[in-house]
Amino acid sequence: MRDTFSFSKNSGNNIIFIVISGTIDEDTILDDVFADIQQNVVTDIAGITHINSCGIRTWVNAMEKVTESHDVKFINCSITMVRQFNMISNFGGNGIIESFKIPYYCETCDDEHDFTVATEEYLQAGHDFRSPEYTCPKCNNKLEFDDLEDKYFHFLKTYSKQR
Repeated sequence: MRDTFSFSKNSGNNIIFIVISGTIDEDTILDDVFADIQQNVVTDIAGITHINSCGIRTWVNAMEKVTESHDVKFINCSITMVRQFNMISNFGGNGIIESFKIPYYCETCDDEHDFTVATEEYLQAGHDFRSPEYTCPKCNNKLEFDDLEDKYFHFLKTYSKQR
């Protein structure tokens, strides 16, 4: 069973803060999410757990519209969304990814972990599109990056240079 799509909007200081979670699919209508926006946008997409091909089309169309006339920043990009930013060149329109999650696996605990990283800090640390080292919060052993480095960090070449 997939998580139900939901969103919330709050505004202040000339910014509208949008939190989106759940599944984006053929039943998702993003017009309500990005309707009547008069300010710049910060979108927290940590809670997006699944997106299918119809959802991708809906998302791309919405991003093209909203990023055309507003500054859009994505924060806490879920692993699901990072993978889409990597596969689809215009997935985020003209938006900028401010922070994103990185997936890890602990062989000792047989447990998955993800860590949120600020894009600017990641780039300044000189990781060269490689995974930073983390230890397991349970057993303190070194975690293994749980994806392909060459592909996972590719989005940074596009969505971090637009500053």
